[in-house]
Amino acid sequence: MPEKIIIKRRSEEDINIRLKDKLDLNLIPIFSAVMQRRNITKAAQVLGMSQPAVSNAISKLKKTFGDPLFVRQGRGIEPTLRAFQLEAEFRQALFLIHNVFPPAHFEPFKSSRTFTLVLQSPLDTLFFTKIYQYICHHAPGIRLNVRSSESSYTQDGNHVDFTISYEPVTGENIFNQLLFEDEMVCVAKKTWGQNLSLMTESAFYRARHAVVSLKNSGSFSAIWYDTPLKRSAIVHQGQCLFSLLEVVSRTNLVAIMPTWITRRWHNGPEVIHLTLPLPVKKRACYLTGYTTNLDDPGFRWMLDTLTRICQKP
Repeated sequence: MPEKIIIKRRSEEDINIRLKDKLDLNLIPIFSAVMQRRNITKAAQVLGMSQPAVSNAISKLKKTFGDPLFVRQGRGIEPTLRAFQLEAEFRQALFLIHNVFPPAHFEPFKSSRTFTLVLQSPLDTLFFTKIYQYICHHAPGIRLNVRSSESSYTQDGNHVDFTISYEPVTGENIFNQLLFEDEMVCVAKKTWGQNLSLMTESAFYRARHAVVSLKNSGSFSAIWYDTPLKRSAIVHQGQCLFSLLEVVSRTNLVAIMPTWITRRWHNGPEVIHLTLPLPVKKRACYLTGYTTNLDDPGFRWMLDTLTRICQKP
């Protein structure tokens, strides 16, 4: 059983005195970045520092507190108990520092910072090109690391800065922002779908369905198939909505998908879309940010950029 970590919250005055006596305040953001990324190289990329400089900073902290702070595990590093205790104190200290000192000005055109984004399918197809082209033009030194799979911001030691998906994320140091609501339709082969134009909810689930695999993390289709009876309608489970369009255009299966997909990839005259006879006809799309400091100018710039680019299709 994991050792229980007990953290005693200190007063602001106590923290100020201890930090002033023992610590270079510039080391705190470095420590925080390493704690989040669980990787020296990735922390250095985010901080815009060299790897040796970050390693040197962590070495100073080790000497100051008489603890290794991080131990190697697999390809990354894991914090010690003392590191977790310090993180709680440093989080409060960072709050105090950010209230005393204004954040540095962020210049996107000169920045070499790395941002990791998770764009849930099918939103990756909709937004990746726009985001990539904007960054290339306005901030060519910034490196984008983009994935289309769902991922916790600490999973496998990999830090995620932003997620765009159909589900809000809850937890500490997480910021959610509603982008828009996506309208859903039922898609069917034209010759078959004409017989379904006035179907009820019960009739809908008596038809045969194609869905995005329910085994996928964050499956787009899962919310409409939350009971055994509804899941019994599933005949085909694909990996993405675009493959479902191809399947639907050649079979008597139906599928649920956003209206914008049917407008852009409608498979010619073979596919039609019908009003969805279900209570849930829309999916909210969220932009989620992961940060210990909402005043970080780089984070705010990327947040504003993504909000502006990722508008309702």
